[in-house]
Amino acid sequence: AEYGKQWYQRRVRGARVQLQSLHEHEGTVRVNGDDEVDGCGGGGSWATYTVIYNEQDGTVKLQNENKPERFLAIKKHGLTTGAGGRYCSFRPNYHKDGTVSFYVH
Repeated sequence: AEYGKQWYQRRVRGARVQLQSLHEHEGTVRVNGDDEVDGCGGGGSWATYTVIYNEQDGTVKLQNENKPERFLAIKKHGLTTGAGGRYCSFRPNYHKDGTVSFYVH
């Protein structure tokens, strides 16, 4: 099975993705009307993200489709949104089962 950095770069650059919440409500991760993140999303634009891939350092940003000025962010208190700064830039961690997890670098 093909996996890892090269597969990931080819598959997700510019892709539209949805993230399944395993923690809260078991819905998709969405940006709500207050620019907060919750796990109550469905399949619409509030819970859809465009993957912005940085060729120079291999990081990604997840830009909300409904609110393109908002990106997912990981801060000390957990998952939130941001304007695209350092807490919105994630380093991917590639797993053999084909999944990808992200952490702030």
